[in-house]
Amino acid sequence: RQMTTTNGANAEVNVQFGEFSLRKQTLGPLPPHVRESPDFAMVFGEDASGPTAEPMQAVRVSSTAQRDWYHLVGNRADVHIWTADTRSPPLAGCRAYPRELRASERWVQEAIQRALIP
Repeated sequence: RQMTTTNGANAEVNVQFGEFSLRKQTLGPLPPHVRESPDFAMVFGEDASGPTAEPMQAVRVSSTAQRDWYHLVGNRADVHIWTADTRSPPLAGCRAYPRELRASERWVQEAIQRALIP
């Protein structure tokens, strides 16, 4: 008796539905906003980028608040698209410069003044 399993395999082909999936994610065209980015064109060339380019097949590996990760099928490449983080870091310990410098820190002000004034 012959048995075929996908245990340990990252790829799965469903012949009944004609679907290909990678790591349980389905295959589809790479989204246009990814293909049309300047960084994508720089890496893969103008022929692979832009609105008139042939669709590139990809699988979304992961999606978070700040990043989408795609595996390009047929290429040994992954694409990570990052969204800028708009949060501001907490600024603990901020002090007004130079008014709030401590006596031991006055050398910083002197060094900056020497560097700025020729």
